[in-house]
Amino acid sequence: MIARIVASLDIIGLAIVDSTTRARYLAPSRLVDTDHPAIFATVRRVTANTRNDVERALKLHDFVRDQILFGWAPQFDAQTASEVLACGIGFCNTKSTLLTALLRAAAIPARIHCASINRKVLDGLIRPPSKFVDHSFVELWLNNRWIGIDSYIVDSELHRAALAQCLAERRILGYGIHTGGSLLWDGQTNCFAQFVNDGSAPDFSNADLGSFDDLDAFRASGLSRNPTHLPARLVIRILTRSANTRVAQLRHRATRIEN
Repeated sequence: MIARIVASLDIIGLAIVDSTTRARYLAPSRLVDTDHPAIFATVRRVTANTRNDVERALKLHDFVRDQILFGWAPQFDAQTASEVLACGIGFCNTKSTLLTALLRAAAIPARIHCASINRKVLDGLIRPPSKFVDHSFVELWLNNRWIGIDSYIVDSELHRAALAQCLAERRILGYGIHTGGSLLWDGQTNCFAQFVNDGSAPDFSNADLGSFDDLDAFRASGLSRNPTHLPARLVIRILTRSANTRVAQLRHRATRIEN
């Protein structure tokens, strides 16, 4: 059994980030295009009137959570942060890329942590061909420790609908969420909506794949399980188009009930 990532983050958080490491996790890359004008403009607008790094991080977290709706773009996980921002939808890998870029542009060190996650978390939306799929979340350096979060991946409206659906069907996992998760990050502690690796869902994850500068570095490590060859990417595009329709229907159903 692998060590739980949430617990390991508390140990990692005891380390001190030196100037070299800090510079590494503030730097732009091909995917994390922190230096793109749209990224800078978004950070300025979203973090206006904030007083410290915690307030800036919270504002950026909530922006990515609710202004970038959960879903899959045709490029799947090959988007830059600015492209995710422009298209307005994303899933774990692409929303993590965007949040990492925004945090770095706000001078908050950030990196991407990767792990396997059971495909059951996506039941009702899409069924990937393999039992475990790549999952990524953001680790950011705040108050002298690394904090892990994926509470920005599912937008609030969809989360309400998914939680109601899971409870009605007596599921722990499904529709993009873990029912024990939360979207309400406090800026101080780890917070997960999907990667709730607490033992409540058997066979939830079978690999902690580590921390990376970005998804390019993760793929270069050889640890990624997501397919990269063209035929598989075309199949993914078809599957995600149908999944986006299911996401929209679930979100619309919840809105109709509330109104």
